[in-house]
Order: sequence, then C-alpha cells, then structure tokens
Amino acid sequence: MELVVDSDSYNEAIGTIIALLGAEVDCILRVKDGKARIEASNPEAYLNISLKLEECEGEGSAFTKVEYLKVVKPKTKTMKLSYEGEDHIGVSMGRARGGIRVLDEDDVDVERPEDSVKIEAIVPAKLVVFATGATAFKPLIDASSPNALIRVSDKEFNISSYDTYIGTHYGTSNEEVRTKNPFSLTVEMDFWRTLITKMGKEGSVKMGADERYFRVKTETFDLYHAMMQEDSQNVKEVIDTLRSTGEHLAVVEFDGNAVTDAIDSTKGIIRSADKDGAQFFITVKKEGIAILSAESVAGEIEADFDVDAQITGEDDVEFRVSADTFSDTLKLTRDEGLKYGRVRMTVLGEYLVMESLKVPAASISPVLQE
Repeated sequence: MELVVDSDSYNEAIGTIIALLGAEVDCILRVKDGKARIEASNPEAYLNISLKLEECEGEGSAFTKVEYLKVVKPKTKTMKLSYEGEDHIGVSMGRARGGIRVLDEDDVDVERPEDSVKIEAIVPAKLVVFATGATAFKPLIDASSPNALIRVSDKEFNISSYDTYIGTHYGTSNEEVRTKNPFSLTVEMDFWRTLITKMGKEGSVKMGADERYFRVKTETFDLYHAMMQEDSQNVKEVIDTLRSTGEHLAVVEFDGNAVTDAIDSTKGIIRSADKDGAQFFITVKKEGIAILSAESVAGEIEADFDVDAQITGEDDVEFRVSADTFSDTLKLTRDEGLKYGRVRMTVLGEYLVMESLKVPAASISPVLQE
C-alpha cells in the first residue's frame, strides 16, 4: 500500500494518541476503501483516528508502536508512506527519507471493545467545550484531580464536579442536544479536559455509555474509555437538598461586575497588610442595599451597592466569607468574555450558593463563620 498523508493530520493523530493513551501503546495503521486510520489501545481505552489523505493506492495493515511513529516529524505539507509487507514503512518528506519500524501481528495487542455502546446523544462540539472549559471548570484546572459527572437527557447536556475547596460546580446547555434515552457517566476530570482539547469547537459530538465503556465520537476520532463506577454530586441535587433541610437566610440578586470592582478595591487597600486575605462581612439590608466590609490590620473598609434582595424573616442577613473563596466562587459565573452579568446568591446555613443568571454555571461554597 502507498499513501500520501497530510502532515498536520498525521501529527495531530499521533499527538492525540499520546495525550489520551500514552506514548508506549501498540497501534495499527489500516488502509481500506481509500481511507486510512490509526488504531491504538491501552487496558482502559481504545482510540480510532482518521488520517487526511491526498492520495492512496492499495490496502493493508501495518502493526507497530506509537513510540516508533512519533519520531517522524515531517516539515513538509504532505508525507508519503510506502509499505510492502516488510519490516518497515518507507517515509518520504521532500528530499528526506526515513522509515517506521513494523512488528509482527502477534507482537501487537490492540483491542477494540465490542460495539455495544449505542449512540445515545448528539451534542454540538462548541457546547461541550463551553460547558467544560469556559464556565464552570476554570477554577478546577489546578484542583486535586476531581471527577466529572456528565449527564445527557432530552435537549440537555450538563456536567458537574466536586472539589473540597471550591465546592460543587455545574455547567449546562440546552441547545441542539438530541438523545433518545438519558444516561450519565463519571470520568476523571484530567482525562476529560485532555479529551476536550483534542475535540475542537466545530461539528458535533456523539456520546454514549453502557455498563463498561463510554464512547465519544467526532469527525476525526472514535474513543472508547472504561467508565468509572464512582459518582459525583450534582449541584442541583445539592441545592434542593439544602433548601429542603431548612429555611434559607437570604436570596440576593446583584451585578457581578459591580461586586467584583468593590472586592478588588477593598483587596487592593488591605493586600499589603494582610497576606492571608481578609475576611469579608457582607450584610444584606431589607431595603435592597448590601454592605461589603473587610477587617485587617490595615483597618476597616466598607463599600455598598444596590441589590435585589429577598430575605426570610425580619432581620438583616450577615455572613462571613474569605476574599479568595468568594472571588473564586464568583468566577464560575463568568461568560466567555469574562463578564459576570446578573448573579443570584443564596445563603443556606453553612453554605453559599452562587448561580449565574447569564451563563449556565453555578457553584456551592462553604461560608466561613465564627
């Protein structure tokens, strides 16, 4: 068989395999019906990636390892691969020549799962990328490997995760999602984020799950990955549970940008004197005014802003929260332009619930009290 492969397509395929499966996995280069793909697997996952071809002659399969493929670094627009069933694949890149080592079929183990995962949902790729990276999970990049819970139902895709410091996070979309039967799956956040970086924002993503595997299929690759059995908290369920266990203290709607400006101004004054971060005292008044105050060795500072408040009971509401926790929680409500818009904050005993009224994201964080 002989094929001329788009160099960028080849490099992207190898990079995706290494990122998702590792650098030492077995793989197979298959050419059939004028199409070429690379298959690879490890004990937890199977990956099938299509290559963009300029020309193709013949059919066949070459068994090798990804570590042999990754040493080929073409600098031309295309690369020519020639394989005649010998112990190597000839590689031509302009005037440069090289080769890829080929192994015996018995020495290569690439296992494709039984095709038991049904295509349950079709989700626009841009919505998967947005829900994962642009809203709810930005503060989780450096978190201690939390898990992601993905739920798909009729016209809705949502994703949540739990981290002990920042709380439960939730991103969702109800645009153009198609599914026959609802399903949910739990995966490692690090793996899911890596997968999203390889997915792109265009086209659609086909997702499915059974008891053993979940499947993610795009225009360029088809991935089967073993499902995790452990579950994650759904922020909607947590909020409903908290609200059912006791009367909420306050529901406040406010402009996120206005509050952020007040916090930044206050932090700027006290930063040099209080390296550990100030404790904010937020008092919500019945007449719709919130007082933001901070105490540090630099003194006491106050700022007020208008809010739309709904308070249960006759008393004003005061709670205490650290500057960093409050700011990190508020960041979850930002849109792709890093604007906050309207935010709804609910004080529930020991918890502070922050929900964006502009973008599909929410969070729960502990309120620090005396």
